[in-house]
Amino acid sequence: MTAATLCERACPDVAEQVHASMDQSVRQLRDLLQDCNLGQGLKPLLGCLEGALDQHLQPARPPHLPLLIPLLVHGANGGDPADAAPISVVAGLLFLCFDLLDDLQDGDQRPWWGETSKSSLMLAAAAFPSALPQKLLLQAGGAERGATLINALGDGLLNIAEGQALDLQNIGGTNVNLDVVEESVAGKSGAQMGLYARLAALHAGCDLACAELWAGWAHGIGVAGQLGSDMQDLLDPDWSRDLAAGARTLPVGFALKHSRIGREDLLRLLDHARTDRAAQLAARDCIVDSGALLFAGFRSQVHLARSEEALRQLPCSDAWRRMCARLSESRTTADLLRPGAG
Repeated sequence: MTAATLCERACPDVAEQVHASMDQSVRQLRDLLQDCNLGQGLKPLLGCLEGALDQHLQPARPPHLPLLIPLLVHGANGGDPADAAPISVVAGLLFLCFDLLDDLQDGDQRPWWGETSKSSLMLAAAAFPSALPQKLLLQAGGAERGATLINALGDGLLNIAEGQALDLQNIGGTNVNLDVVEESVAGKSGAQMGLYARLAALHAGCDLACAELWAGWAHGIGVAGQLGSDMQDLLDPDWSRDLAAGARTLPVGFALKHSRIGREDLLRLLDHARTDRAAQLAARDCIVDSGALLFAGFRSQVHLARSEEALRQLPCSDAWRRMCARLSESRTTADLLRPGAG
């Protein structure tokens, strides 16, 4: 009898386990943000991350992947999800820093930043991922496993940075390569979620091949989620942050090649759309009319299919496999973690 089967028999409701472990991870992450032993220059900057955490943890919002993925991976490998709390905290901290960096690059202003300058916020987004996760992983894994985790973290951070660099290169671009756009999404969001799963799998004692399968499962969910977010942003009833930032998301890139009004006319609309809502609406209509959302939706399904294939190859109990599969299907955290969901 496998460890996963024993875990399933002893704990039939995996959703309840994940729910309790999620609460523990949130508490530990809040403790880190509030009580981390830093100097008076850096410590206040951690508080600028807590407001973003509150926004992501609303029950009616989509499941917060960075905190959940490590718990699911650890539980599916026959362990107590609560034992993955250190990895969940690392993933949550990294995500909040990346989220902060994304907001700054898009020119957003968040109320929980208070009077903190954007220069200080940029320092926080760069400094915390470069030091805190490594210390936490070494504490969680001991010397030998900690070194393995830190090496995986370094590779993952570089992959994420590569995706972000490709995205920045495309800002305001006039000749967009769709393969490069998708590669940037795979780097920014896919590699990020894949990193969290890989760290959790290695922490749970998986070998490298198994850890890569878990990373593949989470990678597909991350890419599909980002493509969905890009489509939702385009259809936002009030304001498109991506159009305002001049981002060349996959729908925009597709429309530049296939719009009925032609590339030059659409480029002019996109330029005005950075500051004008009427131009945003006109650009949105052209993008939708080009079939861009159908294309982005298709590519999203491709990545979800790859995720599902990776999950099918992984050795875990039926209850945990169902719970992992639900992650990409659940619209809200409350839906994912409802009693009996596993």
